[in-house]
Amino acid sequence: MRSIDGGEALHWRLFEAEFNGDVRAVWPKSGTLAVEQQSREPGGLRLSWEIMAALAGSGVQIIDGDFVGFDDAGVPQLQLLMVDSGHWKVWSVRPADYASVRKAFARVETVPHTQPEPAIRRGGWADGG
Repeated sequence: MRSIDGGEALHWRLFEAEFNGDVRAVWPKSGTLAVEQQSREPGGLRLSWEIMAALAGSGVQIIDGDFVGFDDAGVPQLQLLMVDSGHWKVWSVRPADYASVRKAFARVETVPHTQPEPAIRRGGWADGG
């Protein structure tokens, strides 16, 4: 997250999350299973860049998680996809994000990666993102 600029301006959703650890330090009113379950709903789990930063610093291991940042129109702008707790896939509309990730990490590979679905197909945008 530190290598990406402007993430705080997007409307974030978390899809298909699986954690190893207790997420109540980030979501005090929900346990890990409740957060994982909500991320599997069609609209995913709404969260902010600040909550994502708190999760990153919480010590909870993210096994899987599809973090997608949408613009005000519900169009995907940035995706941070954790796969089997082994690697991240990054997709962005901004080439500068790729350059920042390459600069921050030593082992970066470029592979084909499809754009995430618009919010409208992922369960709607009616709640304001």
